Amino acid sequence: MSLKEKWHRMSGHIDFNKLKVLCEEYVNLVENLTGKGIKEIRCDNGTEYINKNVADFVKNCGVYLRPCIPYVHALNGTAERYNNILLDKACCLQAQARVDRRYWPECINAAAYLTNQSPASTIERRTPFEIFFKKKPDVSNLTLYGSRVFTRVLDVRRRSKWDRKADRGILLGYTDLGYRVLVNNRVIVTRHVDFFDENIKVISLRDDKLDEARKSGEQNIASQDDANIPVNEENVVQEDEVAG
Repeated sequence: MSLKEKWHRMSGHIDFNKLKVLCEEYVNLVENLTGKGIKEIRCDNGTEYINKNVADFVKNCGVYLRPCIPYVHALNGTAERYNNILLDKACCLQAQARVDRRYWPECINAAAYLTNQSPASTIERRTPFEIFFKKKPDVSNLTLYGSRVFTRVLDVRRRSKWDRKADRGILLGYTDLGYRVLVNNRVIVTRHVDFFDENIKVISLRDDKLDEARKSGEQNIASQDDANIPVNEENVVQEDEVAG
């Protein structure tokens, strides 16, 4: 589910079991950050929204709860469309990180975080973060999702000087001050990470120029006189011989 207001396009992912608590936190957060009150909450007819706890909450806050007509998804089109967008992005992130599907909540949260930091054409190529907080986002912490990393083991967790100083992990998410890393089937939050990924291949967007340069170089080599290129056959080692 995406909690969002149309004017800023800010999105987030929540747990249904904590809906009432999170609604209270979200309403207070929005009012404190913007100085504006929430007047209306639009939702579908799911039981996670239409229940006594949520009804009491909106009644006490003076917020109007507007459920959509059943099976008419167009009335809740913004949230429905963003659910699909987040799901598509999360599937791509899960494939990029090459992790088990049980970590799908981490992928969903990362997809929402990246969406909030990315320019959108519907808000004049600005980011939802910028519209909401009135400042540009700091994206210096962004790196390739699913990168293999080393996380530092804190001194308090090391029993002796000979214990390992770092654990190997996989980047699964971002926070304002650090990263969410999968280490030994456990997700930790840390800011002490070193990135490495030997499998990343950088491919030029202008491969046509690269091909032209390669062809030009081959032609220049072919045009040279073989007599001018001394070759000592005794020093030439075939790859098969090296492998053997």
